[in-house]
Amino acid sequence: MIVPVKYYSIYLKGNYFEVWARGLDEDYNTEMGLYNLRGKKILPAIYRDINIGENQFTASIDGNSYIFNKKGKKTHSTNEPFIKKWLISQKIFPKEPEFTDVKGHIALLYLEKERYVLVDFKAKKIIGNKIYKGVHKHAVGVYGYHVNDKEGLINNGKEVIPPTYDNITDWGKNGSYFTVENKKRYGIVSKDGKLMIPLKYDFIYSNQARNNLCEAILDKKRGLISLDNKMILPVVFDDIDVDKSSEFVFVSKGKKYGVYDYQGNMLLDVIYDDISISPTDQVFTVKKDKEIQLKFYKRNKITKTLTLPKNYDNVWEFNQGLAIIKKSGKYGIINLKGEVVLAAKYDFIKDFDNRSKATWVTRNKVYGILSLPIKF
Repeated sequence: MIVPVKYYSIYLKGNYFEVWARGLDEDYNTEMGLYNLRGKKILPAIYRDINIGENQFTASIDGNSYIFNKKGKKTHSTNEPFIKKWLISQKIFPKEPEFTDVKGHIALLYLEKERYVLVDFKAKKIIGNKIYKGVHKHAVGVYGYHVNDKEGLINNGKEVIPPTYDNITDWGKNGSYFTVENKKRYGIVSKDGKLMIPLKYDFIYSNQARNNLCEAILDKKRGLISLDNKMILPVVFDDIDVDKSSEFVFVSKGKKYGVYDYQGNMLLDVIYDDISISPTDQVFTVKKDKEIQLKFYKRNKITKTLTLPKNYDNVWEFNQGLAIIKKSGKYGIINLKGEVVLAAKYDFIKDFDNRSKATWVTRNKVYGILSLPIKF
């Protein structure tokens, strides 16, 4: 048993299990503890507000907040003399100051009324003797903060971006890059404050983040840009879809579709009515003017084209060497050579399973399962 059967709730938090001794009370508090994934107890379930950092934790108990190492040993607390001395000098007397994040020897300490300070335990000082407002965490050690409705960025205790932006959003990559906005124009900055992509786009999509690419929109058109501001695909397309399974980019103009690779090389021109892909079989199924073709590829080049019979109404994408076809309103199955392995005489084929070599079919309102006449 990894965690004993005695807790009210258990949550997986990164590489740890957070356990609750009981349900939340009327003040939304409970006693929490931590176990690692091997079942070793790191913190007993007596603490409040546990925050997991990089091999460190923060937690509170009895009005005091502590920092623990990865073995659960206390290393620092809000009762340390230099912290208390600074708070007194500022005439700040928070009831329950609380560490909310820690990275190395620098911790973020919440005071009260949305006010925070950065604590440097190595230098035993409050960084910059400064109070921050409106702080929110992007990643461990990386925080946004606000001054006069403008947002800046703190990384590892340093103000790497001054409060000059209307908004800063975590772009992904574990807090390494951020979308920044000013006057409804968007760009990208690094966590070190370097401007990677200038603020000239109507929007930049972070959910297309892969291989250091992002999708940019300008005047309702879309393109792909690398983080070093190189134009991979010009901002001329109506839609862009980064296919993570195949590492290709599907684009469209109007009702026509094409395919590029991540370097901006074109595999299929934007002339097709429909395109589907089977990454495991390395084949595109394309349709143009009622003609259906199979486009085989290797890496980023088309190596072979197979034109299918013109009397096919439709061909769906391949699944491990097989594809469902529709011919004269009936359904069948073909292989990668275009050979018919199940004649198109069924009213519907729901799916097929290569592991069991079977396919579910419907004919004359009755159902059956047929084995496929093909060797795998």
